[in-house]
Amino acid sequence: EVCESCFEYLNIAMVEWVVQSSDGSKEDIFLKLERLGFLTGQKISERITRKRPRFQNDLERIKFICKEFWKEVFLKHVDNLRTNHRGVYVLRDNDFHWLTRVSANGPWTKEMAQNYIIFPAGLIRGILHNLGIASIVTADTKELPGCTFTIKIITNP
Repeated sequence: EVCESCFEYLNIAMVEWVVQSSDGSKEDIFLKLERLGFLTGQKISERITRKRPRFQNDLERIKFICKEFWKEVFLKHVDNLRTNHRGVYVLRDNDFHWLTRVSANGPWTKEMAQNYIIFPAGLIRGILHNLGIASIVTADTKELPGCTFTIKIITNP
Protein backbone atom coordinates (compact mmCIF):
# COMPACT_ATOMS: atom_id res chain seq x y z
CA GLU A 1 0.00 0.00 0.00
CA VAL A 2 2.83 2.41 0.81
CA CYS A 3 4.65 1.48 -2.38
CA GLU A 4 1.50 2.03 -4.44
CA SER A 5 0.92 5.51 -3.01
CA CYS A 6 4.58 6.41 -3.60
CA PHE A 7 4.34 5.32 -7.23
CA GLU A 8 1.09 7.26 -7.64
CA TYR A 9 2.71 10.38 -6.15
CA LEU A 10 5.74 9.92 -8.41
CA ASN A 11 3.42 9.85 -11.44
CA ILE A 12 1.66 13.03 -10.29
CA ALA A 13 4.98 14.82 -9.70
CA MET A 14 6.37 13.61 -13.04
CA VAL A 15 3.34 14.89 -14.97
CA GLU A 16 3.50 18.25 -13.19
CA TRP A 17 7.24 18.53 -13.92
CA VAL A 18 6.77 17.69 -17.61
CA VAL A 19 3.88 20.17 -17.95
CA GLN A 20 5.92 22.94 -16.29
CA SER A 21 9.13 22.19 -18.21
CA SER A 22 7.49 21.87 -21.63
CA ASP A 23 6.87 24.60 -24.15
CA GLY A 24 3.18 24.43 -23.23
CA SER A 25 2.01 22.55 -26.30
CA LYS A 26 -0.02 19.37 -25.89
CA GLU A 27 2.25 17.66 -28.41
CA ASP A 28 5.41 18.42 -26.41
CA ILE A 29 3.80 17.17 -23.18
CA PHE A 30 2.60 14.02 -24.94
CA LEU A 31 5.99 13.26 -26.51
CA LYS A 32 7.90 13.69 -23.23
CA LEU A 33 5.50 11.62 -21.09
CA GLU A 34 5.09 8.89 -23.70
CA ARG A 35 8.86 8.59 -24.13
CA LEU A 36 9.37 8.30 -20.36
CA GLY A 37 6.69 5.61 -20.23
CA PHE A 38 8.17 3.77 -23.21
CA LEU A 39 11.66 3.61 -21.67
CA THR A 40 10.27 2.59 -18.28
CA GLY A 41 8.10 -0.11 -19.90
CA GLN A 42 11.17 -1.54 -21.60
CA LYS A 43 13.02 -1.74 -18.26
CA ILE A 44 10.07 -3.31 -16.44
CA SER A 45 9.60 -5.88 -19.20
CA GLU A 46 13.24 -6.93 -18.96
CA ARG A 47 12.77 -7.62 -15.26
CA ILE A 48 9.43 -9.45 -15.33
CA THR A 49 10.02 -11.53 -18.47
CA ARG A 50 13.54 -12.63 -17.56
CA LYS A 51 12.59 -16.15 -16.42
CA ARG A 52 9.64 -16.73 -18.74
CA PRO A 53 9.60 -18.91 -21.84
CA ARG A 54 9.05 -17.14 -25.15
CA PHE A 55 5.51 -16.22 -26.12
CA GLN A 56 3.95 -18.08 -29.04
CA ASN A 57 1.75 -15.30 -30.48
CA ASP A 58 0.52 -11.75 -30.06
CA LEU A 59 -2.53 -12.76 -28.03
CA GLU A 60 -0.30 -14.45 -25.42
CA ARG A 61 1.76 -11.26 -25.18
CA ILE A 62 -1.35 -9.11 -24.72
CA LYS A 63 -2.73 -11.49 -22.07
CA PHE A 64 0.63 -11.28 -20.29
CA ILE A 65 0.23 -7.49 -20.16
CA CYS A 66 -3.35 -7.78 -18.89
CA LYS A 67 -2.49 -10.21 -16.13
CA GLU A 68 1.13 -10.21 -15.03
CA PHE A 69 2.33 -6.77 -16.13
CA TRP A 70 -0.82 -5.03 -14.84
CA LYS A 71 -0.58 -6.93 -11.54
CA GLU A 72 3.09 -5.97 -11.19
CA VAL A 73 2.56 -2.27 -11.87
CA PHE A 74 -1.05 -1.55 -10.80
CA LEU A 75 -1.59 -4.39 -8.28
CA LYS A 76 -4.64 -5.76 -10.09
CA HIS A 77 -5.64 -7.33 -13.41
CA VAL A 78 -7.19 -5.51 -16.36
CA ASP A 79 -10.98 -5.63 -16.00
CA ASN A 80 -11.74 -6.32 -19.66
CA LEU A 81 -9.86 -7.32 -22.81
CA ARG A 82 -11.44 -7.17 -26.24
CA THR A 83 -10.05 -7.80 -29.69
CA ASN A 84 -11.25 -7.66 -33.26
CA HIS A 85 -8.79 -10.46 -34.18
CA ARG A 86 -7.20 -8.10 -36.71
CA GLY A 87 -4.47 -6.63 -34.54
CA VAL A 88 -6.54 -4.27 -32.37
CA TYR A 89 -6.86 -4.92 -28.64
CA VAL A 90 -8.82 -2.84 -26.13
CA LEU A 91 -7.86 -3.02 -22.45
CA ARG A 92 -10.37 -1.60 -19.95
CA ASP A 93 -9.56 -0.78 -16.34
CA ASN A 94 -12.75 0.36 -14.60
CA ASP A 95 -10.93 1.78 -11.56
CA PHE A 96 -7.54 2.99 -12.76
CA HIS A 97 -5.73 3.90 -9.53
CA TRP A 98 -3.78 6.80 -10.99
CA LEU A 99 -7.04 8.55 -11.91
CA THR A 100 -8.88 8.24 -8.60
CA ARG A 101 -7.56 11.61 -7.41
CA VAL A 102 -8.70 13.45 -10.55
CA SER A 103 -12.11 11.86 -11.01
CA ALA A 104 -14.31 14.88 -10.48
CA ASN A 105 -16.66 16.24 -13.12
CA GLY A 106 -15.77 18.96 -15.56
CA PRO A 107 -13.89 19.41 -18.82
CA TRP A 108 -10.70 20.64 -17.10
CA THR A 109 -10.50 17.48 -15.04
CA LYS A 110 -10.87 15.20 -18.06
CA GLU A 111 -8.22 17.19 -19.91
CA MET A 112 -5.85 16.90 -16.94
CA ALA A 113 -6.66 13.19 -16.57
CA GLN A 114 -5.52 12.71 -20.15
CA ASN A 115 -2.01 13.82 -19.10
CA TYR A 116 -1.93 11.16 -16.38
CA ILE A 117 -2.57 8.26 -18.79
CA ILE A 118 0.05 9.16 -21.38
CA PHE A 119 2.81 7.62 -19.25
CA PRO A 120 0.96 4.29 -18.75
CA ALA A 121 0.23 4.15 -22.50
CA GLY A 122 3.97 4.55 -23.03
CA LEU A 123 4.59 1.76 -20.51
CA ILE A 124 2.40 -0.56 -22.56
CA ARG A 125 4.10 0.41 -25.83
CA GLY A 126 7.53 -0.10 -24.22
CA ILE A 127 6.80 -3.59 -22.98
CA LEU A 128 5.23 -4.56 -26.30
CA HIS A 129 8.34 -3.30 -28.09
CA ASN A 130 10.53 -5.51 -25.90
CA LEU A 131 8.21 -8.44 -26.61
CA GLY A 132 8.72 -7.92 -30.34
CA ILE A 133 5.51 -6.06 -31.19
CA ALA A 134 5.50 -2.68 -32.90
CA SER A 135 2.34 -0.88 -31.84
CA ILE A 136 0.41 2.32 -31.43
CA VAL A 137 -1.15 2.70 -27.98
CA THR A 138 -3.84 5.28 -27.28
CA ALA A 139 -5.67 5.96 -24.04
CA ASP A 140 -9.09 7.38 -23.25
CA THR A 141 -10.71 8.65 -20.04
CA LYS A 142 -14.37 9.04 -20.97
CA GLU A 143 -15.60 7.47 -17.72
CA LEU A 144 -13.38 8.51 -14.81
CA PRO A 145 -11.78 6.86 -12.89
CA GLY A 146 -11.95 4.22 -15.60
CA CYS A 147 -9.50 4.14 -18.46
CA THR A 148 -9.38 2.41 -21.84
CA PHE A 149 -6.14 1.60 -23.66
CA THR A 150 -6.35 0.71 -27.35
CA ILE A 151 -3.43 -1.21 -28.83
CA LYS A 152 -3.06 -1.33 -32.60
CA ILE A 153 -0.39 -3.74 -33.74
CA ILE A 154 1.67 -2.49 -36.68
CA THR A 155 2.34 -5.23 -39.20
CA ASN A 156 4.90 -5.06 -41.97
CA PRO A 157 3.35 -5.01 -45.46
